[in-house]
Amino acid sequence: MKKYCKIMLAIVLTFTVFAAQGTFLAPTATPGFPTTAAVLVSGVPQNPEDEPEEVKIRSEVDPNGNFTDNRVTIVLTKDATRQFKAYTPEDFSEIGCVRVTDLTRHTAYWVRERLSKDPDLPANPEAEEGMMVDVHKFRRILTLTLAEPSKENVISAIRQLERR
Repeated sequence: MKKYCKIMLAIVLTFTVFAAQGTFLAPTATPGFPTTAAVLVSGVPQNPEDEPEEVKIRSEVDPNGNFTDNRVTIVLTKDATRQFKAYTPEDFSEIGCVRVTDLTRHTAYWVRERLSKDPDLPANPEAEEGMMVDVHKFRRILTLTLAEPSKENVISAIRQLERR
């Protein structure tokens, strides 16, 4: 039961984050509630049957905006997601990362299991054992915690990550 609750929480979190993709880039924070600055990679297919073209979207975070001063959230590309790599702070040493939190780790585990069983899953997410995760569109989301908290450091980290 505990494992089921964790998986369901991860799925709900994943859908919430994907539904809010537009708010990741230009934080429109509720007063007193800081947002997390983010670098987002996504794409929109011209034809629903085609794979979306992944495009790097640059952050337009306002240095005077209301966002956390020690974290950056990133969405990995399909290729990076499908590697299912366990990221460490050393993978982001150029930005002074001290902690990597995979916000989608439970869903990623499920997606990895599904892909290992059948890499040619149907495009219909409802056909996947009743789970509402479309493995073809799934992307991992990481939060990187920075060693030195400051808004300038967050913006610098975003700019460095955008150059990758």
